[in-house]
Order: sequence, then C-alpha cells, then structure tokens
Amino acid sequence: MKRTMWMFAMCLSVLVALSWRARSASSTPSAETIVKQMLKKYQSLNTFEEIATDTRLQKRGAVQQTMTLKARFVYKKPNKFLYDIDDPYQGILAVCDGKEFYFLVRSLNQYRKHPAPASMAEVARVEPMFRTVLDPPAFLRGDDPIKGARNLKLVGSETIGRQPTYHLRFDQPPPSLPPTRTGAPPMTISRTTEMWIGKQDFLLYKTQTTIKASRGNQSVSSVMTEIHTQMKVNHDVADSVFHFTPPKGAKEVKEFFRSPLPGASPGGAPPPAQPRK
Repeated sequence: MKRTMWMFAMCLSVLVALSWRARSASSTPSAETIVKQMLKKYQSLNTFEEIATDTRLQKRGAVQQTMTLKARFVYKKPNKFLYDIDDPYQGILAVCDGKEFYFLVRSLNQYRKHPAPASMAEVARVEPMFRTVLDPPAFLRGDDPIKGARNLKLVGSETIGRQPTYHLRFDQPPPSLPPTRTGAPPMTISRTTEMWIGKQDFLLYKTQTTIKASRGNQSVSSVMTEIHTQMKVNHDVADSVFHFTPPKGAKEVKEFFRSPLPGASPGGAPPPAQPRK
C-alpha cells in the first residue's frame, strides 16, 4: 500500500512538472509575435521621448575605427517631432511643429523647409534624406523591421538597465551589388540583426547589426550597436520643444549643396550619407 501511494505521488509530481513546463512554453510568445507587439505599442503612443546612443565599429584588415553618435527623439501625436544628432560632421536636426517641417544638415549648415506631414508615415516622402531604420521613428512610420527577414528566432532573454528583455536575431537580405568585373572574385555580404525588446513594455532597448563583406582575401566588417535610454511614454511634452531656431549662419535651400574646394570642378559634392544605419 505504501509503495502504491509512493508511486502515485511520484507520477503526480511528474505530471505537475510537465504541465508547468507546457504552460511556461506556451506563455512565451514567438519572435514574430514579439515584434508585432512592439510595433503595436509604438503605434499606440501619444507621446514618446528617448536618447539613443549609436556606436559603430568598422574593421578593414588590421585597421579598426570606432564612432559614437547620440540622438534625441521626441514625438507628439500626430505630427510633432524632434530628432537631433548634435554632431558637426554626421549630425542632422529634424523638427516639425505641426505646421512646418525643417531638416538641417549640420555639416553644410543648410536646411530645407517643408509643409508639415500629416503623420510620421509621411515624413520620408516629404524629406527623403530623413530615413531611419530599426528605431522608434521608423516604427512610428509603420515600418516593419522583419520584412524580408530570414531565420527569425527568439534566442533568449537578457536584462538591460534593470529591464527584462526578449533577445531576437534574424538575417536581413544583403544590399544589391553592381555587376562584378570579368575575372574579379565575387563579393559576399551577410547582415545579421539582433533586437532586445522589453518583456513588460515592448519598447526597444537595444539593436545590433553586424555586416560582413569579403572579396577574395580582402574582408571588412561593421558592427552597429544602438542603446535606447531615458525613455518616456505618454507624458506631457511642451510644444516649445518643437520650435526650430536655425544655427548661426545657416542657410535655407531648395537642394543641399556642398561648396567645392578651390580648384575643384563646379557642382559641389552630393549630400552627406544617411544619418542612421
């Protein structure tokens, strides 16, 4: 009798453990569901604010370069926003007060003025140079970060700044390449992105994109890591935040233009590269 009761208790404990594991597994959302929840969260916000720190590490053979940029982003539904990278060489300033939209390229000290877009979804159409990716401005536009992604998976959990997060990883399609010269070795490119999304608030806390390219015995790699901090949601934001004051000597232009160096051919250089990834 005692043996029977002991075996019954053992079987019951095993069933309880299996049931708990099954419930635990079923309560963990899929990677795709986590991303959808994140996009839904950003789309639901009335106001949002953050500081993003973007660190880029590039290696070409034995040469290594590191650059760090900081961006402040403030948003007020439906079409007021401030996006500021205060760097003299790579910096931009995008400000919309709900009526006018200003876009300043700091290296040129030039800005364009547009009628305000109706929403964040219209920003890139109004000002093509303002195209961020894998960050809140892109999510507020409605961009899907996993569109076309391969091997999307939830690889674990990690605590970032006391916030428990889901850690996701996926491969992105490599950029299109120009035709290879006859006889030249082909170039191969891989691009892997990781995202850390809050388990409780579904906000983005970190992204990391690794790009590797090689041709023959030459290779180059780039790792771009972005940390999102000081986040505030649905808080009071004064309209004065979205006031644009041109820097000293800044010029309003229709097209961005870099003055040629003495002795260079006229026409200037093309606009600077996109400010983000």
